[in-house]
Amino acid sequence: EADWRQIWVPPGFLHGFLTLTDDTEVAYKVTDHYSAAHDAAVAWDDPEIGIPWPIDPSVPVLLSLRDQTARLLRDSCVRLPEMRNFG
Repeated sequence: EADWRQIWVPPGFLHGFLTLTDDTEVAYKVTDHYSAAHDAAVAWDDPEIGIPWPIDPSVPVLLSLRDQTARLLRDSCVRLPEMRNFG
């Protein structure tokens, strides 16, 4: 059963996803042609980011080669904007 849910990820945002079924299809619609010079990756399991991925530790995680070699955020070339408290 297809539900065709979508999510918009603004240009320049890090993003990742986890599928919990074997038959998930993911399609990207992008705003421009691919540019390797602007591509970056951060380790999906970076403890400083702390995403609580709902995975079973007994099941191997299937990652692309790019994601297998991604660095921690602090060691990567990715620079995030400074977060300010406006409260």
